[in-house]
Amino acid sequence: MRPLFEYIRSRAVAVCLILAMSTLAGTSRPADADHSIYFPHVAGSLDLSEDQRGKVEAIFAQTESETLAVFEKFGIDPKAKPEFNKLVKARHELQAIERSERNQLKVILNKDQLKTYDRIIENTHAQVIKATRNDN
Repeated sequence: MRPLFEYIRSRAVAVCLILAMSTLAGTSRPADADHSIYFPHVAGSLDLSEDQRGKVEAIFAQTESETLAVFEKFGIDPKAKPEFNKLVKARHELQAIERSERNQLKVILNKDQLKTYDRIIENTHAQVIKATRNDN
């Protein structure tokens, strides 16, 4: 059972994690997608063309909306410190959202941009997992 636990912990879902990290960084969630906490955090590092920007922005807005619905369903407060137990309970739905987002982005981003996206997501996973362990 230990390998499953390690897998769950290592893949705690990017979307959820990015939203949680924005809370740790002291940002709040604005209503419009162009200024959402999610878009600038990831898209800002991707060097998007204007055509890509609109498409990626729409995907991220959809992801954020779906993620917030899952948060509500599982009682996860995106403005609070990440709670590992709640993230684990929501993991299947959140991972499905993450997979959907990445599959959509694969069609839009070039290989270098996709590598950058994957690296950002993995780093964010690690930061939020660490945050679930800290008493800060």
